Amino acid sequence: MYTFGGGLWITSDLTKADPSVSSKGIVDWTLDDLGIEETAIGGLWAPPSGKTILLSAIGDVYGFAHQDLTVSPAQGNYTNPSATPSSMDFEQNTPTTVVRVVNGQWGSKPLGTLSTDGGLTWTGFASNPSGTANGAGMIALAPDGSSMVWATEDTSSVWYSKDGGKTWNASTGIAAQTQVVSDRVKAGVYYGYDSSKGTLTMSTDGGATFITIQTGLPTALSYSNPGPILASLPDAQGDLWLTAGSTSNGLYSNTGSTSSPQLTTVSGVQNAFHLGFGKAAPGSSKPTLFLDGTINGQWDCTGPRTADRPG
Repeated sequence: MYTFGGGLWITSDLTKADPSVSSKGIVDWTLDDLGIEETAIGGLWAPPSGKTILLSAIGDVYGFAHQDLTVSPAQGNYTNPSATPSSMDFEQNTPTTVVRVVNGQWGSKPLGTLSTDGGLTWTGFASNPSGTANGAGMIALAPDGSSMVWATEDTSSVWYSKDGGKTWNASTGIAAQTQVVSDRVKAGVYYGYDSSKGTLTMSTDGGATFITIQTGLPTALSYSNPGPILASLPDAQGDLWLTAGSTSNGLYSNTGSTSSPQLTTVSGVQNAFHLGFGKAAPGSSKPTLFLDGTINGQWDCTGPRTADRPG
């Protein structure tokens, strides 16, 4: 047996490879394992409606649009291109519309693609931002699909498109390679987080212009502890959260307004690496939060959300 990114290859006649045996011949290998993975999950996205219930980015095997979590998807992994996404996003109002960007360093084309059937089939953007060869980076899509913002990994700008990727223009007021996320409620509103400087920016015009709304926030700590990740939740405009990694104040939330967010620390959280959200707890209208981190000394926590937020 040996492992690779898709699981276990198994043979029961390896001796056929030995030239000294009389049964020398072809060695038969099969992929007989079920329920085993030997790869890395780069990202998971759960659309709120439509047949696709989970989109994934998976090292070596690219990723899948799962419509049933109990079986491998009949259509296989992503094609056009067959490559692992560096980032994906879906249209919050019509989640069957999905965008995906990949790293073209190893020849993958197209660099950016659009799906209108929940990630089953893909069509390349008509163009790429000027000067990009690798694409990759991070992409964000407005909740109504009216615009998208792409922070490529290899250009000196962040880019926006208002025609589905036919044309791209450079955004102003935002640093290259900034994390970008879309507001999940208000179309045309985007947020940027520059983890090299700890700066939060915001656009209200579909990504054309960004303004700095907060500085002095956590910065990336190291390669093994990269720190800040910005997240936008779908229950209200401006519902922003920031995980800051391994620090004394690990989690931040927006306690400002929808028009002027201000990220402040959530009491009692010492470390915060990743934040997820799900169905509201009984009697609550707020999503339950799932934290990979430490709350009051307890590692890995799940529970009803208590921090205030706008709206």
